[in-house]
Amino acid sequence: MYLAYSLVGPGPTSVGTYGIIMDLSDPIHMSRPFQINAQGRAIYGPVTIPSVITMGTSLWFQGLSFDPMGAVQLDITNMVPTVVQ
Repeated sequence: MYLAYSLVGPGPTSVGTYGIIMDLSDPIHMSRPFQINAQGRAIYGPVTIPSVITMGTSLWFQGLSFDPMGAVQLDITNMVPTVVQ
C-alpha cells in the first residue's frame, strides 16, 4: 500500500499504463510502501511533515494498493480532503 497526497487539489490524474485514475492533481507525492493486514488495517508512522505543510494547508489523500505476489492489479481508495489543524 502507498499513501499518496497532493497539495494542489483533487484530480483526476491518470497513473501509468494500468488504467488507474487517481482523484489527485499533479504533482502527486507518494509514501514509502507499507503493509496492510487482511482486514485492511495498518499502522503508518512516524511521519516527517515537510516544512511547506503548515497549519491551514489543504491536502488531498488517496491510497494505492497492489498485490506483489499476484498478477499486476492496482486498487485505489476513496480520496479524502483535509485541512491541517
